[in-house]
Amino acid sequence: MGALIRSKDWSKAPVGTIDEWPQSLLTTLNIILHSKFPMFLWWGPELICFYNDAYRPSLGESGKHPSILGMPAKGAWSEIWTVIKPLIDQVLEGGEAIWYEDQLIPIFRNGKIEDVYWTFSYSPVKDESGRVGGVLVICNETTDNRTLAAIVQSSDDAIISKNMNGVVRSWNTAAERIFGYTANEMIGQPISKLIPADRIDEEPKILAQLKKGQRVDHFETKRITKDRKILDVSLTISPVRDLHGNVIGASKIARDITSQKHAERIIIESEQKFRLLADSMPQFVWTANTEGTLNYFNQSVFDYSGLSSEQIIKDGWIQIVHPDDREENIRVWMNSVKSGTDFGFEHRFRRYDGEYRWQLSRAIPQRDADGKIQMWVGTSTDIQEMKELDQQKDYFISMASHELKTPITSIKGYVQILQSMYLNKEDVFLKNSLRVIDKQIGTLTNLISDLLDLSKIKTGNLLLNKEYFQMHELIGEVIDEIGHIHPDYEISFSNETETHVYGDRERIGQVLINFITNAIKYSPGSGKVEVACIAKDNNVVVSVVDSGIGISKKDQKRIFERFYRVEGKNEKTFPGFGIGLFIASDIINRHNGKIGVKSEPGKGSTFYFSLPLNNEA
Repeated sequence: MGALIRSKDWSKAPVGTIDEWPQSLLTTLNIILHSKFPMFLWWGPELICFYNDAYRPSLGESGKHPSILGMPAKGAWSEIWTVIKPLIDQVLEGGEAIWYEDQLIPIFRNGKIEDVYWTFSYSPVKDESGRVGGVLVICNETTDNRTLAAIVQSSDDAIISKNMNGVVRSWNTAAERIFGYTANEMIGQPISKLIPADRIDEEPKILAQLKKGQRVDHFETKRITKDRKILDVSLTISPVRDLHGNVIGASKIARDITSQKHAERIIIESEQKFRLLADSMPQFVWTANTEGTLNYFNQSVFDYSGLSSEQIIKDGWIQIVHPDDREENIRVWMNSVKSGTDFGFEHRFRRYDGEYRWQLSRAIPQRDADGKIQMWVGTSTDIQEMKELDQQKDYFISMASHELKTPITSIKGYVQILQSMYLNKEDVFLKNSLRVIDKQIGTLTNLISDLLDLSKIKTGNLLLNKEYFQMHELIGEVIDEIGHIHPDYEISFSNETETHVYGDRERIGQVLINFITNAIKYSPGSGKVEVACIAKDNNVVVSVVDSGIGISKKDQKRIFERFYRVEGKNEKTFPGFGIGLFIASDIINRHNGKIGVKSEPGKGSTFYFSLPLNNEA
């Protein structure tokens, strides 16, 4: 500021050039410029502004500095002139100093009017004539102190200070609320007033740590209120030092964690009950965190595997899963974790004696009130006997289907011979009977074929004989064939383009027959089925639409599962084993295609499948 004053052109200023300044002004400026305390001077009748370097920070990064140097006070401080003018006049007229503490006097700085608090004195400076020639301002901005005090008072945590004898020196509003004592009741009192008898030995240890200059972080303990209620609190205590670095006291932040600790105790008790219940179950019970890491197993897992908790933690739970099942197990599990959908998987677990047994594992996510996943809870159930029975059932189905095929073929042959023999006879009853028998044999033949296909799927022996064929021609043939059997139904076909498909023509035809016959069966009396074929996104898409009873959203998710049949008063009137759509789904999947259904109860269904064009995979 000394350099700025010397370099400024004062020739047109009311105070004149520097060489014209009176000694009283020069002396006062010399004192101001060499002081480290913020000082300001108004000089002469126009109250010309001077200030030192210590005052500059109070003017802000952008604002009055350095433009107000040499300006009359009224122009420099126009925004607060009505506030400071009476104070200046009081000093000029009375010749006595005035002093104010923590006074709000807003000023323009940093591009806006800011609320600024000051502790300041206005003192008269006399000129050579002995009259008051100027007003010296010695000031200190206290805005930050007021802000800190406001923060302390508005805090939800108790903020307390004490000296090294443990005597309380400050006590905020939150401390009154938490502990029940007012500031007047606690200031000057020992902090031990808050400490239960069984915790009194904590205070000397805390003071010893503070004397070393060490803070105490998040120390959980008990404290007592005015009405003798015991609280759980978390304490953070920092040493307070004097100007020489000596520890003279402590600042303490106390947080009431009573509700939190109570909730933790409830959780711990719940976990103990859960573990007690889980350990009594023969099923395997396990939990996982939100990332999918398994972090708990009940006792049955250790009894079955023969492994200790340390062994499972070290080498992971996947070690008890059969090597052939591990990769798919991890893929399905992580997919559930990422998508938040229920987990379900069949795999084999190694027993303590080395034998592997089939298990059905399921897990569901546990969500909070906002739907956010907090953890996973899963179970694994031994299904070895079920698997063995299933294998026996599959073997029986395969054997029975093969054994039935020969006599059914023979019966069908004799019926066809009888139909030829009595073709021109007038015995209407006999001819109708033979027609019904032939139709039922056809139904039985289809069922046996489905059972054989099911057996082949289970054993991996369902082979595909792929070739190029025209999809629209195949659809036309299937519609003609079914149309002869169901002449009372109109089966329309909408075809936008001729499409060449590489696949098993007979098996794709089998899927079409299943779709169309189901559409007829489940829409009795409607008399109409619509078939469409379009090319879309390098795929051929075939759909079959009916106006029948429809399928619920719940059933749509499982309609392609083996042996699944929709339950309901309407569905029970339609015969079937629930394997046709399962076979259709397997055929389409083996062609790298997609199969699905769109439906609404009472408004019909649309079954569809898509196959990639020019696919020879």
